[in-house]
Amino acid sequence: MIGYALAKCSNQFGVAWSPEAAGPRAPGGGMAADHAQHTVRGPRETPAGGSGRARSAVLRARAAGVSGPGPLFLTGARVHLDGWLRGGRSVLVCLLLSAAIIVAVPLQHAGSPVTVSYQRDLATMVRSARYPVLAPAGLPLSWAPVSSAVALGGANGPGTATWHLGYETPSGTLASVEQTNAAAVPFIRRMTSSGTPEPGIRAGGVLWRASQNAGRGQRSVYRTGPSGNTIVVTGNATWNQLRVLAASLRPQPSS
Repeated sequence: MIGYALAKCSNQFGVAWSPEAAGPRAPGGGMAADHAQHTVRGPRETPAGGSGRARSAVLRARAAGVSGPGPLFLTGARVHLDGWLRGGRSVLVCLLLSAAIIVAVPLQHAGSPVTVSYQRDLATMVRSARYPVLAPAGLPLSWAPVSSAVALGGANGPGTATWHLGYETPSGTLASVEQTNAAAVPFIRRMTSSGTPEPGIRAGGVLWRASQNAGRGQRSVYRTGPSGNTIVVTGNATWNQLRVLAASLRPQPSS
């Protein structure tokens, strides 16, 4: 990853970073020796006398123990140690940015769903709904509530109360409880994605109708309550997981 960042930063800052292109180090080592091997594209001849800055660069490099002909360094006033220092600063910036990215963006841990509390929505439903509200009870801790939403009135019609409560199952699939006192047929059609009828299942001592939309991988069980309310348990969870969630539903006491 750091190598990739260096390559990207090199393009951004205009510095060619290539260990192969650097070639063997000049005798003596150190920054001046590295600079002796860093060739810059441009005119290779230097007018007699050259620039004062270029001559100083040659003297400093030779004082550091670098041997070699002067023309390697003397490419006019544009070639001096400042070019190497600018390249070094660019590489340092790239390294710091790469480290910052690695620290600031840690790897996400799979299998850690973000849970939500649905107690406020449950209280709203118990206070507002004109039918017995059902909520899960006794589910294992491996079932994680991940979404909750209440709609009072709105598209479902005046006087309706609709609650969505979604869970992530122990295997990572999703299952949700959808309940409302809106018209049953269109609500069931929407919640089940117009699934094809399947043999019913029994959960919690109650018979539930079942349907499946194979193209979407969605399975659903549903029933209507004595107060004209409709309950749908649906998702890409297995039939057995839907049965477990449906069997856990208990009526909540009115406030």
